Amino acid sequence: TALLIVDVQPEYWSNCLAVRKDFPDFPEHLRKTIKICRQRRAKIIWVRADYQHKHSPWLSQFERIRGERNLGEVPCDPTSPEFNWEEFATPEGGEVIIAKSSWSSTSNTALVDILNVACIENVLVCGLITSVCVQHSAFGLFEAGFRTLLVEDSCADRSRFRHEAALALYGDYMYELVTSNDL
Repeated sequence: TALLIVDVQPEYWSNCLAVRKDFPDFPEHLRKTIKICRQRRAKIIWVRADYQHKHSPWLSQFERIRGERNLGEVPCDPTSPEFNWEEFATPEGGEVIIAKSSWSSTSNTALVDILNVACIENVLVCGLITSVCVQHSAFGLFEAGFRTLLVEDSCADRSRFRHEAALALYGDYMYELVTSNDL
């Protein structure tokens, strides 16, 4: 089993009031999920957004559609002073860190290869933002043939409505729904 933690970074949590407002228990649930998976020696994989025009061709269209509501570029540069992890969600030891240039953690990354080499069949998915990067990542894993389980209370979105809508559309259709209490 692997745990995929998608985009739990300041751009989508600390600096995103809408997400924090509707999901005040997200840090507690995610912390619990990570702790359980570490105790069970699951493979922990962290995914960070790395959205830059030079390798994210979709970004120009997204900026056109979203206008001022868009964050713009979100670089993933661990050497930058602006690069931070959330205090409740920080990699440890040899945990894998993957930068992604699109909404899906499986597009143009080594994720599927990493999982296959480790003989992983089941992937727990959690993180931010449920209806966007978490959803696209879960679909990519499902499409690649992995049993995909979304830890719904360890995910959050820009509104409770968007979160619930994504789960209603795709939960128990392309991925199984579980909570941190089910682990």
